[in-house]
Amino acid sequence: MKVVLAEKPSVARDLARILGATTNRSGYLEGNGYQVTWAIGHLVELADAKAYGYRYWSLQNLPILPQDFITKVTVDPGRAKQFEVIAELFRNADSIICATDAGREGELIFRYIYHQVGVKKPISRLWVSSQTDKAIQDGFAKLKPSSEYDNLFEAARCRSEADWLVGINATQAYTLRYGNEPPFSQGNGESNRQPVSLGRVQTPVLKLLVDRYVEARDFKAETYWEILLTLEKSGQTFQAKWFLGDRDRFYEETEGQAILSRIGNSVVVSSAEKKPKSEQPPMLYDLTELQKDANKRYNFSAQQTLDLAQDLYESYKVITYPRTDSRFLTEDIFPLMPDLIRNVGKRPAYAPFAQAILENGIEKDSRFFNDKKVSDHHAIITTETDPNSVQLPREHGMIYDLIVRRMLSAFMGNCQKELSEIVLTDAGETFKAKGTMIREEGWRAIYFALDKVLEKMKDKEKSKAGPEKKEKESEEEKELPYVEIGEVLPITEKEYPKKKTKAPSIHTESSILAMMETAGKEMEDESMREAMKDKGLGTPATRAGMIERLIQRGYVVRDKKKLIPTERGIALIRLVGDKEIASPELTGEWESRLYKMAQGQYDSGRFMEEVRQYTRTVVSASSAFASTQPQRIATPEMLMPNYDLQGCVCPKCKTGNIIKGKRAFGCSRYKEGCDFVLRPVVASKLVEEMHLRDLLAHGRTRTFVQGFISKAGKRFDAFLKFNDSYGLEFDFPPRNAGPSVKPEQNQGHAG
Repeated sequence: MKVVLAEKPSVARDLARILGATTNRSGYLEGNGYQVTWAIGHLVELADAKAYGYRYWSLQNLPILPQDFITKVTVDPGRAKQFEVIAELFRNADSIICATDAGREGELIFRYIYHQVGVKKPISRLWVSSQTDKAIQDGFAKLKPSSEYDNLFEAARCRSEADWLVGINATQAYTLRYGNEPPFSQGNGESNRQPVSLGRVQTPVLKLLVDRYVEARDFKAETYWEILLTLEKSGQTFQAKWFLGDRDRFYEETEGQAILSRIGNSVVVSSAEKKPKSEQPPMLYDLTELQKDANKRYNFSAQQTLDLAQDLYESYKVITYPRTDSRFLTEDIFPLMPDLIRNVGKRPAYAPFAQAILENGIEKDSRFFNDKKVSDHHAIITTETDPNSVQLPREHGMIYDLIVRRMLSAFMGNCQKELSEIVLTDAGETFKAKGTMIREEGWRAIYFALDKVLEKMKDKEKSKAGPEKKEKESEEEKELPYVEIGEVLPITEKEYPKKKTKAPSIHTESSILAMMETAGKEMEDESMREAMKDKGLGTPATRAGMIERLIQRGYVVRDKKKLIPTERGIALIRLVGDKEIASPELTGEWESRLYKMAQGQYDSGRFMEEVRQYTRTVVSASSAFASTQPQRIATPEMLMPNYDLQGCVCPKCKTGNIIKGKRAFGCSRYKEGCDFVLRPVVASKLVEEMHLRDLLAHGRTRTFVQGFISKAGKRFDAFLKFNDSYGLEFDFPPRNAGPSVKPEQNQGHAG
């Protein structure tokens, strides 16, 4: 019997259908010589420090540097049960087929499970870039030896172990040193010490966010002035700006006024030139570029875009594998392109563009087809699935639309522009006017069409990016009149506007993704970005999760498109300063070595020794001023404040007294059936003792409780009150009147 392991139940069902394994069993499907099962993500993971005998956090134990890492089955009961199903199938299998996601993390998921089961069976690898029936059938017909992916697994294993070493050691070191100090601590005393989370990738990303935010916050705007002349030729008006070399503004008001006073009523044309500019189509999408574009246009978060794209790939089968880091296609895909273009042309919105491409023919441009630029998966494009055969939900359709337009634009030709520049003089001063005209839209035509669609969308929040982009384009398109050298043009208006320099923009998800791609280096040129790709922070598949993790841990909040560091996040970066743990460049170098390792070009043993040495440095730097006495710290499952609520009566049964449990306060009569529970942490906020006393005595806090964090990562303030079932609800002041919101809190005794 051949056992096939997929990463998710939905993928397993598709594989089973194609393989003819149609009989449902508990945790797998069977038939036609196959048993198809699924993993539900990471069923096996690295064990925590307790597995190595470190029960409590202590500076004396650091650094913790295991030579051989221990893996464990997840503690989640449902997922642990699925592991047992897989283990039994593996033990009885004749051979095993790894069908997890074709990438680094998918390889890690399979290998950890396989090694945990402890069997020795022949393994083959299913490696596909599309989930269509044809692609899967072709993949099973051309299964690859698992050994071809040993280097990929080594890179995945080293990434996992490096994150463990740096994360656990840095977090413990900084928590023991600073966890009971504001703003990390939410109360007084040793028991209120809060974990200060650091990580190999997480902390450098936070530093990029904090540095930009502080730069913008502390920016001191400078006042400046410009001289603008409005000129007229044959009924057409245009503006020219004063300049001298690289200067085009005045920081002293009187300097510009003196020049302006000398300017007469006309200027003379001293030079005029027009030159063509050919603008190439943008490169195809990898995941990060798709996430950036969706954030700019639709304000989608990186995680939202990833989830939608993964759904388009797995469930609707209309796009290829989305978690790719390549923006190129392999040359064997070129013969398939006419059919793919013809296929998307079945939709009216794309029909005229697809038809024009097919009529003009397509060329194998090395900007799009390059085998050397594709490692695991090629750029994201559409599949042969008929787009009219699926009904995409609105947001799925928006991501699909971006992918279709980007793919079609690659074959629509360059956009041909004409750039014009006129230099004019008077009284020894020079002025410049610039203009741009699009002579042939080329690939831009499909995006101008998108802008028109966005302008008509009823959802203003989602369409905001469309009109803004159109406005920018219209500003660029400015045709200057024909003039001759020596011609005199009348001045119809002189302006001397007062302006201020602008602060750098706070990072959005789009801009931080761009910085993560290049390890903090700002690059606009696409070819330069490509060259930096293997030195980025994280991978396309992990960057969205990293942003969400920073939000969940209270270091960053999402404010519309902006990612704003919290007081806690800023304080952490102040602590680490310029230490290596916060260095984007160094972390980018780690990622480059992992990339080389996956190609068989870097030794895993050498890499891990470098990480161990790095971890020693991180711990040493963090604890330079810390006490060396052993300190116990409440690990996340042990965090309970030392509040004295024993004199309070249970508000639910009105008989029992409040007692302290391991994770919550509860009723002393829980054995008699009272299930009242009061958890001190609500919406990431440790509620102060006085507020809990108010709740127990009056059913509602008498004062506003500040500092809750919503699921979206936004800070808010509210009263707390009990509902009819004695669960907690938020109660907002009258000016924000609205329905109460239930915090996440499970019922049950506190024991």
